[in-house]
Amino acid sequence: APVTLAEGGVPTFWDGTTWTLPPSYISAGITVEDAERELVFSQDYNQEAGVLEGCDCTVPSGSNVTFGPNTTLKLLNDVTVEPGGNLTIQDDASLIQTKSLPIRPNFGSIISERKVSSASADAFTFWSSPVDRFSVSDITAPFTTSTFEFDVNAVNSGGTAGDWIPVSEFMISGKGYIVQVPNEFVPTGFTALFEGEAITGPINVDVVKSPDATLPTEELRHWNLIGNPYPSAINVEEFLTENAQLDGHVRFWSNGNTDNSAISGTFYTGVAYTYGDPYVTYNRTGSTPDMFGGNIASGQGFFVQVDESASETSSVVFNNTMRFDDNEIAYDNSQFIETNQSSSVPASPNNQLVWLSLVDDADVSSVALVGYVGGATNGKDRHYDAFSDGGALRLYSTIESSKMAIQGRALPFDTEDLVPLGVDLPASGIYTIGIDQLQGSIFGGSQGIYLEDT
Repeated sequence: APVTLAEGGVPTFWDGTTWTLPPSYISAGITVEDAERELVFSQDYNQEAGVLEGCDCTVPSGSNVTFGPNTTLKLLNDVTVEPGGNLTIQDDASLIQTKSLPIRPNFGSIISERKVSSASADAFTFWSSPVDRFSVSDITAPFTTSTFEFDVNAVNSGGTAGDWIPVSEFMISGKGYIVQVPNEFVPTGFTALFEGEAITGPINVDVVKSPDATLPTEELRHWNLIGNPYPSAINVEEFLTENAQLDGHVRFWSNGNTDNSAISGTFYTGVAYTYGDPYVTYNRTGSTPDMFGGNIASGQGFFVQVDESASETSSVVFNNTMRFDDNEIAYDNSQFIETNQSSSVPASPNNQLVWLSLVDDADVSSVALVGYVGGATNGKDRHYDAFSDGGALRLYSTIESSKMAIQGRALPFDTEDLVPLGVDLPASGIYTIGIDQLQGSIFGGSQGIYLEDT
């Protein structure tokens, strides 16, 4: 007779104290590897540390399951949450599903939390949904506020392409949104509760180039607002490697009001100023300001820039392999970029980095990064150079006529190397250029850094 095979783990039941196999397995002395279990949460469950691993999981009606901060639920296959059951992935926790293809759909709603730790009046945050069919208007529930998407083709007040358009919709997987913080959440912040089926598997999002008729300057053209679609972090290097049509950097909205006390190792100890750059920009050279740790958190929206040589329209790809390392360990999900957060990429012993700050008389600064790193050249490199973002107060280096927030330079380090700098100033006044941070054995030693006024 025909035999029907079903993929899934061996049912293993949480009885409130321990995980228990079916009686037939126990009597036969059969044991099951963690990764081969179907986790059935027959009673309430609270994961307070570490990783719980299984093949798949079921949360029956009446069970409340919580994964606390910095914990992981690691599964090969799907998640089933029956009506009346609850599965909560708290802020900084991760749900990863390691199977790539084919993908079995998840069933039932989880709650994925993301906390905004502080908020100021009129602040905005970039968002993306880790669950299916979640309304952008519900991020700040029970309060309503302004919500926008970025339209690459819309003409802005300056007459060039790229503008914010009001939006109210179910959030599209992999698309980014910007949401104003309601006054009711100022200054304490709030926790967004994303409720819906957890997103897993390949996600494709179209990105487009700016139209020629209203083309912005090269720093501001071809920007697309996308976002992490999963209830876990994704690794930015794996993302950028997969999507070669993008310039090799990402940008996170930081509200432009982070103070330098959030950054460890500032060069001028005791000198306080505010980073005025509205974006944290990252590529393989580093990030500026130095605030990003290399993993894009769940719920995080971010800007990408389509490369000038790419097609007019292409698809950005997200997939499950971006969610964990070669040992299937979930990437750190604790850094949601908003304000006053710092999580630098671990320093490479060979990279030699200099962050320079331009500070105005109100102690607001703009930061540019110049780094001598393996793989970079002194020309424009996709992964090592990133355009400046066009702010009114701006310090940048140049490659030919291009203005750069980050510039990678070739190793070995040349003591005679000259890097052109430029500034944009909103008004006349007193401005200071200084060293924000240094990293590496060369600049941490006796190597001098000189500013030449030409």
